[in-house]
Amino acid sequence: MEHILVVDDEASFCETLRDILQEAQYKVSYVQSGHDALTFAEKHHADIDLILLDIRMPGISGLDVLPQITNHYPEIPVIMLTGIGTVDTAVKAMQLGAQNFLEKPPDEERLLQTISNALKKRTVHRSLTLAGHDLAQLGVIAESRAMKEVMINVSLCASSDIPVLITGESGVGKEVVAHSIHQLSKRASHKYVVIDVPSIPSTLFESELFGHTRGAFTGATGEKNGLYQEALGGTIFFDEIGELPLEIQPKLLRVLQEKTVKKLGSVKVEHVDARVVSATNRDLTTAIREQRIREDLYYRLRGAEIYIPPLRERREDIPALAQYFFKKAFIRHGLPERRLSESALHYLAELPWHGNARELELFMDRAGVFLPEDTIDAVMLASLHGGRSGSQAPRTPFPEKYSDINLHSRVASEQLKREELLTFLQKNKWNITVSAAELGIDRTTLSKQMKRLNIVKPEQQ
Repeated sequence: MEHILVVDDEASFCETLRDILQEAQYKVSYVQSGHDALTFAEKHHADIDLILLDIRMPGISGLDVLPQITNHYPEIPVIMLTGIGTVDTAVKAMQLGAQNFLEKPPDEERLLQTISNALKKRTVHRSLTLAGHDLAQLGVIAESRAMKEVMINVSLCASSDIPVLITGESGVGKEVVAHSIHQLSKRASHKYVVIDVPSIPSTLFESELFGHTRGAFTGATGEKNGLYQEALGGTIFFDEIGELPLEIQPKLLRVLQEKTVKKLGSVKVEHVDARVVSATNRDLTTAIREQRIREDLYYRLRGAEIYIPPLRERREDIPALAQYFFKKAFIRHGLPERRLSESALHYLAELPWHGNARELELFMDRAGVFLPEDTIDAVMLASLHGGRSGSQAPRTPFPEKYSDINLHSRVASEQLKREELLTFLQKNKWNITVSAAELGIDRTTLSKQMKRLNIVKPEQQ
Protein backbone atom coordinates (compact mmCIF):
# COMPACT_ATOMS: atom_id res chain seq x y z
CA MET A 1 0.00 0.00 0.00
CA GLU A 2 1.54 3.33 -1.11
CA HIS A 3 2.09 5.95 1.59
CA ILE A 4 1.11 9.57 0.86
CA LEU A 5 2.11 12.53 3.05
CA VAL A 6 -0.31 15.49 2.96
CA VAL A 7 1.13 18.87 4.01
CA ASP A 8 -1.42 21.66 4.57
CA ASP A 9 -2.08 24.13 7.38
CA GLU A 10 -5.88 23.53 7.23
CA ALA A 11 -6.80 20.49 9.34
CA SER A 12 -10.22 20.10 7.69
CA PHE A 13 -8.66 19.99 4.21
CA CYS A 14 -6.10 17.40 5.35
CA GLU A 15 -8.89 15.23 6.75
CA THR A 16 -10.91 15.51 3.53
CA LEU A 17 -7.92 14.40 1.46
CA ARG A 18 -7.20 11.61 3.94
CA ASP A 19 -10.73 10.21 3.51
CA ILE A 20 -10.55 10.36 -0.30
CA LEU A 21 -7.13 8.73 -0.45
CA GLN A 22 -7.86 6.04 2.12
CA GLU A 23 -10.96 5.08 0.15
CA ALA A 24 -8.65 4.71 -2.87
CA GLN A 25 -6.52 2.27 -0.82
CA TYR A 26 -3.64 4.61 0.04
CA LYS A 27 -1.98 4.91 3.42
CA VAL A 28 -2.15 8.58 4.49
CA SER A 29 -0.27 10.75 7.00
CA TYR A 30 -0.63 14.50 7.33
CA VAL A 31 1.20 17.40 8.97
CA GLN A 32 0.22 21.07 9.15
CA SER A 33 3.44 23.03 8.65
CA GLY A 34 6.51 23.13 6.47
CA HIS A 35 8.75 22.51 9.48
CA ASP A 36 6.79 19.39 10.45
CA ALA A 37 6.91 18.19 6.83
CA LEU A 38 10.72 18.34 6.76
CA THR A 39 10.95 16.61 10.15
CA PHE A 40 8.55 13.87 9.06
CA ALA A 41 10.42 13.38 5.77
CA GLU A 42 13.76 13.11 7.55
CA LYS A 43 12.45 10.33 9.79
CA HIS A 44 10.23 8.46 7.34
CA HIS A 45 11.48 9.26 3.81
CA ALA A 46 12.12 5.59 3.05
CA ASP A 47 8.43 4.90 3.68
CA ILE A 48 6.96 7.91 1.78
CA ASP A 49 5.84 7.29 -1.80
CA LEU A 50 4.41 10.74 -2.61
CA ILE A 51 3.89 14.18 -1.03
CA LEU A 52 0.93 16.51 -1.55
CA LEU A 53 2.30 19.93 -0.56
CA ASP A 54 0.38 23.18 -0.07
CA ILE A 55 2.18 26.26 -1.37
CA ARG A 56 0.92 28.87 1.10
CA MET A 57 1.50 28.04 4.77
CA PRO A 58 2.56 30.11 7.80
CA GLY A 59 6.29 30.06 8.49
CA ILE A 60 8.05 27.87 5.93
CA SER A 61 6.07 27.93 2.67
CA GLY A 62 5.61 25.01 0.31
CA LEU A 63 7.99 26.63 -2.18
CA ASP A 64 10.64 26.69 0.57
CA VAL A 65 10.00 23.05 1.50
CA LEU A 66 9.97 21.78 -2.10
CA PRO A 67 13.67 22.21 -3.01
CA GLN A 68 14.73 20.62 0.29
CA ILE A 69 12.61 17.57 -0.48
CA THR A 70 13.73 17.28 -4.10
CA ASN A 71 17.41 17.74 -3.18
CA HIS A 72 17.50 15.30 -0.26
CA TYR A 73 14.87 12.79 -1.42
CA PRO A 74 14.71 13.09 -5.26
CA GLU A 75 12.95 9.75 -5.54
CA ILE A 76 9.81 11.12 -3.79
CA PRO A 77 7.43 12.85 -6.25
CA VAL A 78 5.84 16.08 -4.99
CA ILE A 79 2.49 17.45 -6.20
CA MET A 80 1.86 21.07 -5.27
CA LEU A 81 -1.54 22.32 -4.02
CA THR A 82 -2.73 25.92 -3.92
CA GLY A 83 -5.90 27.90 -3.58
CA ILE A 84 -4.47 30.60 -5.83
CA GLY A 85 -3.47 29.07 -9.14
CA THR A 86 -1.23 31.31 -11.22
CA VAL A 87 0.93 30.40 -14.19
CA ASP A 88 4.02 31.98 -12.57
CA THR A 89 3.60 29.96 -9.39
CA ALA A 90 3.07 26.74 -11.34
CA VAL A 91 6.16 27.37 -13.48
CA LYS A 92 8.29 28.14 -10.40
CA ALA A 93 7.08 24.97 -8.64
CA MET A 94 7.88 22.83 -11.69
CA GLN A 95 11.33 24.42 -11.98
CA LEU A 96 11.99 23.56 -8.34
CA GLY A 97 11.18 19.92 -9.07
CA ALA A 98 7.43 19.49 -8.50
CA GLN A 99 5.93 16.58 -10.43
CA ASN A 100 2.63 18.38 -10.98
CA PHE A 101 0.39 21.20 -9.77
CA LEU A 102 -3.27 21.13 -8.62
CA GLU A 103 -5.63 23.90 -7.57
CA LYS A 104 -7.58 23.57 -4.29
CA PRO A 105 -9.97 21.99 -3.87
CA PRO A 106 -8.84 19.50 -6.51
CA ASP A 107 -11.30 17.52 -8.59
CA GLU A 108 -11.32 14.04 -7.04
CA GLU A 109 -10.91 12.16 -10.33
CA ARG A 110 -8.08 14.41 -11.48
CA LEU A 111 -6.40 14.18 -8.06
CA LEU A 112 -6.38 10.38 -8.13
CA GLN A 113 -5.20 10.24 -11.76
CA THR A 114 -2.38 12.71 -11.08
CA ILE A 115 -1.27 10.69 -8.05
CA SER A 116 -1.43 7.44 -10.04
CA ASN A 117 0.74 8.88 -12.83
CA ALA A 118 3.30 10.23 -10.35
CA LEU A 119 3.53 6.90 -8.53
CA LYS A 120 4.13 5.07 -11.82
CA LYS A 121 7.10 7.34 -12.46
CA ARG A 122 8.38 6.69 -8.92
CA THR A 123 8.25 2.93 -9.57
CA VAL A 124 10.30 3.43 -12.72
CA HIS A 125 12.74 5.70 -10.86
CA ARG A 126 13.29 3.00 -8.22
CA SER A 127 13.86 0.32 -10.88
CA LEU A 128 16.39 2.57 -12.63
CA THR A 129 18.20 3.19 -9.33
CA LEU A 130 18.45 -0.55 -8.73
CA ALA A 131 19.68 -1.12 -12.28
CA GLY A 132 22.10 1.82 -12.28
CA HIS A 133 25.06 -0.37 -13.15
CA ASP A 134 23.20 -1.63 -16.22
CA LEU A 135 22.59 1.95 -17.38
CA ALA A 136 26.30 2.72 -16.94
CA GLN A 137 27.15 -0.28 -19.11
CA LEU A 138 24.92 1.20 -21.80
CA GLY A 139 26.86 4.46 -21.64
CA VAL A 140 24.02 6.36 -19.97
CA ILE A 141 25.01 8.95 -17.36
CA ALA A 142 22.03 10.38 -15.47
CA GLU A 143 23.27 12.56 -12.61
CA SER A 144 21.09 15.55 -13.51
CA ARG A 145 17.37 15.74 -12.88
CA ALA A 146 16.82 16.31 -16.61
CA MET A 147 18.55 13.07 -17.62
CA LYS A 148 16.85 11.11 -14.85
CA GLU A 149 13.55 12.29 -16.33
CA VAL A 150 14.75 11.19 -19.78
CA MET A 151 15.59 7.73 -18.46
CA ILE A 152 12.24 7.43 -16.71
CA ASN A 153 10.59 8.09 -20.08
CA VAL A 154 12.97 5.63 -21.75
CA SER A 155 11.94 2.92 -19.32
CA LEU A 156 8.24 3.69 -19.79
CA CYS A 157 8.60 3.53 -23.58
CA ALA A 158 10.68 0.34 -23.40
CA SER A 159 7.83 -1.49 -21.71
CA SER A 160 5.69 -1.14 -24.86
CA ASP A 161 6.11 -1.17 -28.65
CA ILE A 162 5.06 2.46 -29.15
CA PRO A 163 7.11 4.24 -31.88
CA VAL A 164 9.52 6.70 -30.28
CA LEU A 165 10.93 9.92 -31.75
CA ILE A 166 14.08 11.17 -29.97
CA THR A 167 14.86 14.86 -30.45
CA GLY A 168 17.70 17.13 -29.41
CA GLU A 169 20.81 18.88 -30.68
CA SER A 170 23.55 17.02 -32.49
CA GLY A 171 25.82 15.11 -30.11
CA VAL A 172 23.50 14.93 -27.07
CA GLY A 173 23.37 11.12 -27.13
CA LYS A 174 20.25 10.27 -29.13
CA GLU A 175 21.66 6.96 -30.39
CA VAL A 176 22.68 5.96 -26.86
CA VAL A 177 19.13 6.61 -25.66
CA ALA A 178 17.68 4.72 -28.65
CA HIS A 179 19.86 1.71 -27.88
CA SER A 180 18.81 1.91 -24.22
CA ILE A 181 15.15 1.64 -25.25
CA HIS A 182 16.02 -1.56 -27.14
CA GLN A 183 18.16 -3.00 -24.33
CA LEU A 184 15.50 -2.35 -21.69
CA SER A 185 12.70 -3.81 -23.83
CA LYS A 186 11.42 -7.34 -24.33
CA ARG A 187 13.13 -7.25 -27.75
CA ALA A 188 16.64 -6.98 -26.27
CA SER A 189 17.58 -10.53 -27.30
CA HIS A 190 16.87 -9.72 -30.98
CA LYS A 191 18.73 -7.49 -33.42
CA TYR A 192 19.14 -3.74 -33.08
CA VAL A 193 19.52 -2.37 -36.62
CA VAL A 194 20.75 1.18 -37.19
CA ILE A 195 19.86 3.02 -40.41
CA ASP A 196 21.96 6.14 -40.96
CA VAL A 197 19.43 7.87 -43.22
CA PRO A 198 21.71 10.56 -44.80
CA SER A 199 24.33 7.98 -45.83
CA ILE A 200 22.02 5.96 -48.10
CA PRO A 201 21.58 7.27 -51.67
CA SER A 202 17.92 7.97 -52.43
CA THR A 203 18.05 5.66 -55.47
CA LEU A 204 19.06 2.71 -53.27
CA PHE A 205 16.93 3.49 -50.24
CA GLU A 206 13.96 1.24 -51.07
CA SER A 207 16.23 -1.71 -51.83
CA GLU A 208 18.29 -1.19 -48.66
CA LEU A 209 15.21 -0.84 -46.50
CA PHE A 210 12.90 -3.52 -47.91
CA GLY A 211 15.22 -5.77 -49.92
CA HIS A 212 15.05 -6.79 -53.60
CA THR A 213 14.62 -9.81 -55.86
CA ARG A 214 17.05 -11.03 -58.49
CA GLY A 215 16.85 -8.84 -61.58
CA ALA A 216 14.88 -6.08 -59.82
CA PHE A 217 17.41 -3.58 -61.21
CA THR A 218 20.72 -3.60 -63.02
CA GLY A 219 23.27 -5.27 -60.77
CA ALA A 220 20.72 -7.18 -58.66
CA THR A 221 22.29 -10.61 -59.23
CA GLY A 222 20.47 -12.30 -56.35
CA GLU A 223 17.69 -11.91 -53.83
CA LYS A 224 18.51 -9.83 -50.77
CA ASN A 225 16.72 -9.08 -47.51
CA GLY A 226 16.39 -5.45 -46.50
CA LEU A 227 17.27 -3.90 -43.17
CA TYR A 228 13.62 -4.19 -42.10
CA GLN A 229 13.74 -7.99 -42.49
CA GLU A 230 17.09 -8.05 -40.64
CA ALA A 231 15.44 -6.37 -37.66
CA LEU A 232 12.70 -9.01 -37.39
CA GLY A 233 11.64 -9.30 -33.74
CA GLY A 234 14.02 -6.53 -32.73
CA THR A 235 14.34 -2.76 -33.10
CA ILE A 236 15.04 -0.63 -36.16
CA PHE A 237 16.56 2.79 -35.48
CA PHE A 238 16.30 5.57 -38.09
CA ASP A 239 19.06 8.06 -37.28
CA GLU A 240 18.41 11.56 -38.72
CA ILE A 241 14.91 10.65 -39.91
CA GLY A 242 14.44 14.27 -41.04
CA GLU A 243 16.68 13.48 -44.04
CA LEU A 244 14.41 10.68 -45.33
CA PRO A 245 13.82 11.11 -49.10
CA LEU A 246 10.31 12.36 -49.82
CA GLU A 247 9.61 9.59 -52.36
CA ILE A 248 10.33 6.89 -49.72
CA GLN A 249 8.07 8.39 -47.06
CA PRO A 250 4.70 6.99 -48.26
CA LYS A 251 6.26 3.52 -48.52
CA LEU A 252 7.60 3.69 -44.97
CA LEU A 253 4.23 5.00 -43.79
CA ARG A 254 2.52 1.97 -45.32
CA VAL A 255 4.94 -0.38 -43.54
CA LEU A 256 4.27 1.34 -40.22
CA GLN A 257 0.52 1.07 -40.75
CA GLU A 258 0.27 -2.46 -42.15
CA LYS A 259 3.38 -4.16 -40.68
CA THR A 260 4.14 -5.66 -44.10
CA VAL A 261 6.78 -5.08 -46.80
CA LYS A 262 7.30 -6.02 -50.43
CA LYS A 263 10.79 -6.48 -51.77
CA LEU A 264 11.67 -4.38 -54.77
CA GLY A 265 10.64 -6.39 -57.85
CA SER A 266 8.33 -8.73 -55.91
CA VAL A 267 4.57 -8.98 -55.48
CA LYS A 268 4.87 -11.15 -52.38
CA VAL A 269 3.84 -9.48 -49.13
CA GLU A 270 6.00 -10.28 -46.07
CA HIS A 271 4.98 -9.65 -42.47
CA VAL A 272 7.53 -7.66 -40.45
CA ASP A 273 7.67 -7.25 -36.70
CA ALA A 274 10.18 -4.57 -35.73
CA ARG A 275 9.93 -1.83 -33.15
CA VAL A 276 10.64 1.61 -34.68
CA VAL A 277 12.73 4.28 -32.96
CA SER A 278 13.87 7.39 -34.82
CA ALA A 279 15.92 10.47 -34.03
CA THR A 280 16.48 13.94 -35.43
CA ASN A 281 18.19 17.21 -34.60
CA ARG A 282 15.82 19.08 -36.92
CA ASP A 283 12.52 20.78 -36.13
CA LEU A 284 10.19 18.40 -37.97
CA THR A 285 7.18 20.70 -37.62
CA THR A 286 9.09 23.24 -39.74
CA ALA A 287 9.98 20.46 -42.19
CA ILE A 288 6.26 19.65 -42.49
CA ARG A 289 5.45 23.27 -43.32
CA GLU A 290 8.22 23.23 -45.91
CA GLN A 291 6.77 19.96 -47.33
CA ARG A 292 9.96 18.00 -46.69
CA ILE A 293 8.28 15.62 -44.20
CA ARG A 294 4.79 14.15 -44.54
CA GLU A 295 2.60 15.12 -41.62
CA ASP A 296 0.96 11.67 -41.41
CA LEU A 297 4.39 10.00 -41.25
CA TYR A 298 5.49 12.41 -38.52
CA TYR A 299 2.57 11.44 -36.29
CA ARG A 300 3.19 7.74 -36.96
CA LEU A 301 6.81 8.06 -35.90
CA ARG A 302 6.03 10.28 -32.91
CA GLY A 303 3.98 7.84 -30.83
CA ALA A 304 6.05 9.19 -27.94
CA GLU A 305 8.71 11.90 -28.04
CA ILE A 306 11.79 11.99 -25.83
CA TYR A 307 13.70 15.27 -25.81
CA ILE A 308 17.34 15.21 -24.66
CA PRO A 309 18.51 18.60 -23.35
CA PRO A 310 21.92 19.95 -24.45
CA LEU A 311 24.84 19.35 -22.12
CA ARG A 312 25.04 23.03 -21.12
CA GLU A 313 21.58 22.66 -19.53
CA ARG A 314 22.58 19.62 -17.45
CA ARG A 315 26.05 20.43 -16.20
CA GLU A 316 25.69 17.99 -13.30
CA ASP A 317 26.26 15.21 -15.86
CA ILE A 318 29.59 16.60 -17.12
CA PRO A 319 31.99 15.33 -14.39
CA ALA A 320 30.60 11.79 -14.51
CA LEU A 321 30.54 11.80 -18.32
CA ALA A 322 34.11 13.08 -18.46
CA GLN A 323 35.35 10.31 -16.18
CA TYR A 324 33.39 7.70 -18.15
CA PHE A 325 34.88 8.89 -21.46
CA PHE A 326 38.36 9.14 -19.91
CA LYS A 327 38.21 5.47 -18.87
CA LYS A 328 36.99 4.52 -22.35
CA ALA A 329 40.05 6.28 -23.80
CA PHE A 330 42.40 4.19 -21.64
CA ILE A 331 40.76 0.98 -22.82
CA ARG A 332 40.59 2.06 -26.48
CA HIS A 333 44.26 3.06 -26.67
CA GLY A 334 45.69 0.53 -24.18
CA LEU A 335 46.88 3.28 -21.83
CA PRO A 336 47.47 3.18 -18.06
CA GLU A 337 44.57 4.57 -16.05
CA ARG A 338 44.83 8.09 -14.61
CA ARG A 339 42.61 10.38 -12.56
CA LEU A 340 41.02 13.79 -13.03
CA SER A 341 41.54 16.20 -10.14
CA GLU A 342 38.67 18.12 -8.58
CA SER A 343 39.88 21.31 -10.28
CA ALA A 344 39.84 19.48 -13.63
CA LEU A 345 36.25 18.38 -13.13
CA HIS A 346 35.21 21.91 -12.16
CA TYR A 347 36.94 23.28 -15.25
CA LEU A 348 35.19 20.80 -17.57
CA ALA A 349 31.81 21.62 -16.02
CA GLU A 350 32.30 25.32 -16.85
CA LEU A 351 32.92 24.82 -20.59
CA PRO A 352 30.05 25.38 -23.05
CA TRP A 353 30.42 22.09 -25.03
CA HIS A 354 28.63 23.31 -28.15
CA GLY A 355 29.08 19.82 -29.62
CA ASN A 356 27.53 18.30 -26.47
CA ALA A 357 28.56 14.83 -25.25
CA ARG A 358 30.20 13.96 -28.58
CA GLU A 359 32.60 16.92 -28.26
CA LEU A 360 33.31 16.04 -24.61
CA GLU A 361 34.07 12.42 -25.57
CA LEU A 362 36.50 13.47 -28.31
CA PHE A 363 38.20 15.93 -25.96
CA MET A 364 38.64 13.30 -23.21
CA ASP A 365 40.02 10.91 -25.83
CA ARG A 366 42.69 13.52 -26.71
CA ALA A 367 43.36 14.11 -23.01
CA GLY A 368 43.97 10.38 -22.55
CA VAL A 369 46.53 10.40 -25.36
CA PHE A 370 48.30 13.76 -24.83
CA LEU A 371 48.30 14.10 -21.02
CA PRO A 372 50.40 11.28 -19.52
CA GLU A 373 50.55 12.61 -15.93
CA ASP A 374 49.05 10.45 -13.16
CA THR A 375 46.70 13.24 -12.07
CA ILE A 376 45.24 15.62 -14.66
CA ASP A 377 44.48 19.11 -13.37
CA ALA A 378 42.64 22.13 -14.79
CA VAL A 379 45.79 23.82 -16.14
CA MET A 380 46.65 20.79 -18.26
CA LEU A 381 43.12 20.55 -19.64
CA ALA A 382 42.96 24.29 -20.35
CA SER A 383 46.23 24.12 -22.28
CA LEU A 384 44.97 21.15 -24.32
CA HIS A 385 41.59 22.76 -24.95
CA GLY A 386 43.23 26.03 -25.98
CA GLY A 387 45.46 24.17 -28.44
CA ARG A 388 42.34 22.34 -29.73
CA SER A 389 44.35 19.50 -31.35
CA GLY A 390 42.01 19.49 -34.32
CA SER A 391 38.85 20.59 -32.52
CA GLN A 392 36.76 23.14 -34.37
CA ALA A 393 35.23 24.58 -31.19
CA PRO A 394 36.25 28.14 -30.34
CA ARG A 395 38.82 28.49 -27.58
CA THR A 396 37.21 28.70 -24.17
CA PRO A 397 39.05 30.90 -21.66
CA PHE A 398 40.32 29.52 -18.38
CA PRO A 399 37.99 30.25 -15.42
CA GLU A 400 38.21 33.92 -14.39
CA LYS A 401 39.84 33.26 -11.00
CA TYR A 402 42.87 31.87 -12.86
CA SER A 403 42.90 34.41 -15.70
CA ASP A 404 46.12 36.09 -14.50
CA ILE A 405 48.06 32.82 -14.59
CA ASN A 406 50.39 31.98 -17.45
CA LEU A 407 48.90 28.62 -18.37
CA HIS A 408 52.04 27.40 -20.07
CA SER A 409 54.36 28.02 -17.14
CA ARG A 410 55.40 25.71 -14.35
CA VAL A 411 54.32 28.43 -11.89
CA ALA A 412 50.74 28.14 -13.13
CA SER A 413 50.64 24.41 -12.44
CA GLU A 414 52.26 24.83 -9.02
CA GLN A 415 49.88 27.63 -8.03
CA LEU A 416 46.82 25.63 -9.02
CA LYS A 417 48.15 22.48 -7.33
CA ARG A 418 48.75 24.41 -4.10
CA GLU A 419 45.18 25.77 -4.18
CA GLU A 420 43.77 22.28 -4.74
CA LEU A 421 45.70 20.80 -1.82
CA LEU A 422 44.69 23.67 0.45
CA THR A 423 41.03 23.11 -0.47
CA PHE A 424 41.16 19.47 0.63
CA LEU A 425 43.24 20.13 3.75
CA GLN A 426 40.98 22.95 4.96
CA LYS A 427 37.85 20.92 4.24
CA ASN A 428 39.22 18.02 6.29
CA LYS A 429 40.52 20.27 9.12
CA TRP A 430 44.13 19.56 8.12
CA ASN A 431 43.79 15.81 8.57
CA ILE A 432 46.54 14.64 6.21
CA THR A 433 45.43 10.99 6.12
CA VAL A 434 41.84 11.80 5.14
CA SER A 435 42.90 14.48 2.63
CA ALA A 436 45.40 12.12 0.99
CA ALA A 437 42.72 9.44 0.63
CA GLU A 438 40.34 11.89 -1.05
CA LEU A 439 43.10 13.07 -3.39
CA GLY A 440 43.89 9.48 -4.35
CA ILE A 441 47.48 9.59 -3.07
CA ASP A 442 49.24 8.24 0.02
CA ARG A 443 50.03 10.26 3.16
CA THR A 444 53.78 10.42 2.42
CA THR A 445 53.23 11.82 -1.06
CA LEU A 446 50.89 14.50 0.29
CA SER A 447 53.38 15.47 3.00
CA LYS A 448 56.13 15.85 0.38
CA GLN A 449 53.87 17.96 -1.84
CA MET A 450 52.95 20.18 1.12
CA LYS A 451 56.62 20.74 1.90
CA ARG A 452 57.48 21.47 -1.75
CA LEU A 453 54.59 23.94 -2.09
CA ASN A 454 55.29 25.57 1.30
CA ILE A 455 51.95 24.54 2.78
CA VAL A 456 52.06 24.66 6.59
CA LYS A 457 49.37 23.88 9.13
CA PRO A 458 48.00 27.11 10.69
CA GLU A 459 49.15 26.21 14.20
CA GLN A 460 52.74 25.81 12.93
CA GLN A 461 52.85 29.22 11.26
